[in-house]
Order: sequence, then structure tokens, then C-alpha cells
Amino acid sequence: MNHSTLPWRRGATQLVKLTGLALLLGTILVSPTTPIFALDAPDGPVAEADRSTQDGADPAGIEDTFAGWRDESPNSSAYNKHTLRGVSAVDDRHAWAVGGELDEDCVLLRTNDGGLNWIREGCPRNKQLIAVHFHDRNVGYAAGRDGTMFKSTNGGDDWVRIDAGTGSTLTAMHFLDASTGWTVTRSSRVQYTTNGGGSWGQSTKLSESGLLGVHFVDRNTGFAVGSDGLILRSSDSGRTWTKMNSGTDRRFHDVVFSDPKNGWVAGNDIRYSDNIGGSWSSVHKPGKTIEALDVESPGIVWAVGDEGQILRSGDNGRTWSREANGLTDRGLRDVVALPGGTVWAVGTGGRILHRIGDPVNPPTAVPPTRVPPTAVPPPTNTPRPTNTPLPTLTPTPMPTATPDVPWIAAEWRGGAAPIYIGHAGERSVDAVFGNMPATGVLSATIDGPAVFTTGEKSFSTTVLSRNGAGSFSLVLRPEAEATTGETFTLRLALEGATSEREGLVAWQALLGWLVKNKR
Repeated sequence: MNHSTLPWRRGATQLVKLTGLALLLGTILVSPTTPIFALDAPDGPVAEADRSTQDGADPAGIEDTFAGWRDESPNSSAYNKHTLRGVSAVDDRHAWAVGGELDEDCVLLRTNDGGLNWIREGCPRNKQLIAVHFHDRNVGYAAGRDGTMFKSTNGGDDWVRIDAGTGSTLTAMHFLDASTGWTVTRSSRVQYTTNGGGSWGQSTKLSESGLLGVHFVDRNTGFAVGSDGLILRSSDSGRTWTKMNSGTDRRFHDVVFSDPKNGWVAGNDIRYSDNIGGSWSSVHKPGKTIEALDVESPGIVWAVGDEGQILRSGDNGRTWSREANGLTDRGLRDVVALPGGTVWAVGTGGRILHRIGDPVNPPTAVPPTRVPPTAVPPPTNTPRPTNTPLPTLTPTPMPTATPDVPWIAAEWRGGAAPIYIGHAGERSVDAVFGNMPATGVLSATIDGPAVFTTGEKSFSTTVLSRNGAGSFSLVLRPEAEATTGETFTLRLALEGATSEREGLVAWQALLGWLVKNKR
């Protein structure tokens, strides 16, 4: 999002139009410490990244960059209370996300338009989901608590429950094609199927602690990871496993390979092997736990984790750069990366973050069927919930009198009203633009008693457009010394187009009323 603020002078309070009650309450009875009204605005990218290195980082440090990321998190308390734990995508338009906050809280989401809209689907069983995998636009699987597994053969429009061969929680899965896949369990076993989940084989118990990640490079060779530095390798399709020397006793959350030789595991650090997992060396210590990895293409690896951490390596993990620093401070649980740079990451608070890359052709889809032959029907007398569309995330470009020239505007949930920021809160705003080239440099500045969440009053970043249009998210907060009733101006500039929007530091308790009534 982009924000602009109006010029102001300290000591000379400027007020925008409010009702008499708002003026009265906005200048007295201010609680400077305890917010009374809780904002539900999502986090957003805020300013040029902090280029300092983190504790434990490699001596060379990490550079912070923005590269066309978009926050697609639903701005609704009905959805942002959920944790999204798994994400899958087959091209730049079709993606799926799963999760849930409690054991009996099931969330299934899908998008068919590149994240502009996310649709919530009904679950055949109300159990928390942890992992999702789609091989093509039609065939996909979702898995989670207490051996719960669903299958879809029509792109996630319908899901049916299938027998996963275990009652233990399924923590991760990986499929080579629509029929051949593996799951790992909290009870430290590996499940495998070659007939699309119609039946499952199972390994013996492999450790005393649960398994958390699995990846197969072909039908024979695969890896699984877990607590206590556990890295396991199988050479017989997952039937038997050998423990490898990881060089640490710390937990690993994920494992991924780009080819039979080159692979990475991640947890408290990121480790790399170039000899089919025979030996592992630490290549990066990010200072925060890494929850998930994925390979975009040979040599390009992505990692996400705690406190909104998004890392990218373009040289097989030897060096890493931080992406979208400040986009969110919520923990990220999973990531999927596609050739061409399209990336989705999901996490706590319903976070869905999207890096828009080049168009991707998905694998050839298996013709859809409504119900797979091996499906176990859901319980009787339990109607499938009606699909519920989530709020549209990218606003429709605003019409202008000169549609053939670039334009930019700041939009927020309050419509035409000034941008209200609570005295002790934050505010999310979108910089929406149209008639732009494929890439451009967006600049944003604030005049007045507000800053971006990094504490800076200006920043610039490269943004991407699709068919000339797009949006970018920002988050503003008041300065520490700001007083209720002071105004600010957010100014935006992109490819010669400019706009500005005024805002107001408001009393926290009035924000809900002001936004609802668009005062």
C-alpha cells in the first residue's frame, strides 16, 4: 500500500472534518498506552529494508530487497484468526492453502486468479490441516491431524476423505505425480502410496521423536527429517531408511532437493549437501527458525520462518538475501516456489504473501472426476458447507479522465474518508496503480506525525504490474510524540504519476465508528 500525508507544523494542530463528538473525544480522554479498539488491518510492506545483519548471520551479511511482493491476507476477523500451515501451486494463477488454529479447525482455500480472490471450501472432516500438495490443476491432497487426509480431483472444488492408513497426525507430504506420494507422521513413520491414496504402505517406527519433513528426488531415493538433528535417507521408495550424519542435534522442519545430488534441510540453520545427503554442512544461520523450504529452479532456493522471515538464494544456498522485509512480522509456516519467480508463503494470522513472477505452464492435468473410486464418503447428515468467497484483495483500478496515462492512488478500507491511524495502532493502505509498464519504482513519503512501521518517513521499491495494473501494501503508524487530532499526508509517485492522501491520528476507541461511517 501507499500512503501520503499533508504538511503540518508541530504545535499547530490541524483537524479534518469530524463530528462534534469525535472532536471532543479526539482531543481529550486519550489513553496513550492501552488500545481500547483492536485494529484488524493486516501487516504490509513498509519501507526500504534494514541492511544490518542478524545475530549469527554469515560474515558477508544479508541484503534486504523488495521484489514485487503482495499481501493477499483476507482483511477479515473471520479468517485472519486462523493459522495457514501449508501451500501448494501449479502455476501463477492456481494455488491452494490449508490450516486451522485448533485441532478441530479446518481451513481449505483456493485461488484461480493469481491470488486476487481466495475461496474457502468445506472440509469433509473438521480437523486441522497441515500440508497440501497439488500435482496439476485437478488432482491434489490435503493432510493433517489424527490421520486426516482429503483428496480432490477437480481442482479443490470438491474434497472427499480418504484412508491415510494411520491415525497419527500427518505433518508433511510429497508427491512425484498424481498417484505416487509419501507422508510422514508425528509417530515417526513414513507412509507411501502408488495408487493415488487407494492404499498405503508404512515403514517401521524410525525414531522416538516425530518426523516433520519429507522429499523424494525420484521413485526410489528420498529423505525425511525431524527432531534431534534427524536426517533419514531411503533408497527403496520409503520402505527402509538409513540415518545420516547431520552434524547437529537441533530440530529440522523441512528438507528439499533440486536434483539427486543437491539438497537442503532447515530449522535453526540451513544445511546443504552436494553428495545425495552423504554429508551436510551449515551454510547459513538466520537467527530465526526456518519452517519451510522450496526450490524455484536449479540453484534458486527459498526459505521462510519466524517473524515474517523470507530468504532467497541464487547460488545453491551459499549466500542468502532477505526479501520483503517488513511485509509482515507474523510467523510463516510454508512456501511454494515456481520457475519464473512466482512464490506464495502462508502463516499465522491467515497470512498469504505472494511474489508475482513470470507466467508458468502447469503440468498436464488429469481429466477431472467428481469422486475418486477409493474415496471414503464424509459422515452422513453433514451437509457440505457452501463455498464462501473471501474479500477481493486487489481493488479494481480507479477510472480516470485520461485512461491512457499512468495513474496511482492510495486506498484503504475507509473509502473516501481520511486515513485514520489509532494513537496506539497501525493502519494498512494500498497503493493501487494502472497503465504502468511491467516494472517501475514506487516512492512513498509521509509528511506529518506518522511513519512506516520501520520508523522511516520515506522509501522506494520496485513493483510489478500485470496487464499494466497492480497494487502494493504499506503499513503506517503514528510517531511516538504524535497527539490525537494531528494530520499527516501520504504522497505516492510511480513512473511520473503522483497522488497524495491526507490522514488523521485518531483516538483509538473511535476508529471502529469512524471507519464504519466513513467520516
